[in-house]
Amino acid sequence: MFIFKSNAARCTSLLAFTGMGIGFGLEWKAIEPIETTISGPLFVEGEGTAIKCENSFSASEMNGKLGLVSSFGAAGGVGYGMVTISAFSFRRNYFKPQPIQGWNAGVGASALSSFGTWWHISNPGKLGIVVS
Repeated sequence: MFIFKSNAARCTSLLAFTGMGIGFGLEWKAIEPIETTISGPLFVEGEGTAIKCENSFSASEMNGKLGLVSSFGAAGGVGYGMVTISAFSFRRNYFKPQPIQGWNAGVGASALSSFGTWWHISNPGKLGIVVS
């Protein structure tokens, strides 16, 4: 699940990515990566990670669009994790692979790559999720 936020459209939406992939790892994490939201196409100060969009899009337009989500990380007490996301269709790119990264605590290493589709779930306010 990803929260996409657009300053230009004054909109926040919850999107899910479903797919199949391959990965490996062995880990124990005490704290998940700090940054867990996406803010695009404009960065929201103090929240999330800005993404550069290739073409503008609406949240509902993302239904069924193809994408890749990959993650990897390593920790030996204190660790670092990164997730890259992309979205595209046969006609155009919405955004190319871009990193979302953060620090965590734990022990281990993991990597995963998944190909699948994006789905617009709802505007977070309708699900009772508060986004400031």
